[in-house]
Amino acid sequence: MKKLMIMLMVAGMLMVQGCDDYEVPEQRMKEQRIRAAEIAAARSRPTEKDRTLDAYCMAQQFIEARLKSPRSAKWTWGGHSDRTINLGSGRYRYAYYVDSQNGFGAMIRTRFVCVVKWVGGTQWRLESLNFLE
Repeated sequence: MKKLMIMLMVAGMLMVQGCDDYEVPEQRMKEQRIRAAEIAAARSRPTEKDRTLDAYCMAQQFIEARLKSPRSAKWTWGGHSDRTINLGSGRYRYAYYVDSQNGFGAMIRTRFVCVVKWVGGTQWRLESLNFLE
C-alpha cells in the first residue's frame, strides 16, 4: 500500500510538472501572436510612397491658389503616378499643365513644375512653384 501511495504521488508530481511544460509554449504562442500583430500594424502605416496621391492633390491646391481664375481650372484626370515623382525625404515634384481662364476670360494652358514637402500629419509645404512659358 505504501508503494502504491508513493507511486501515485510520484505520478501526480510528474503530471503537475508536465503541465508546466505546456504553459511555456502557450505563453510563447501568445507572445508570437502579439509580435505578429505589431508587425502587421507597422506594415499598414503609410509610407512615403503612399503619399504620392496626396502630394499630387496638394500641389494642385497650391497651383490653383495662384491662378487668376482658380474656379475655372481644368485638370487632366488620372496619371498622377506618372507626373508626380518622389524626390525622397517627403518631397515630391509634380510637373504638368492646367487649363484655366486668364484675366480676359480666355482659356489658356499653363505648364508648371511644383515641389511640395510633407511636413507631417495632413500638413504640406510648398517648396517651389514655377510657371513655364
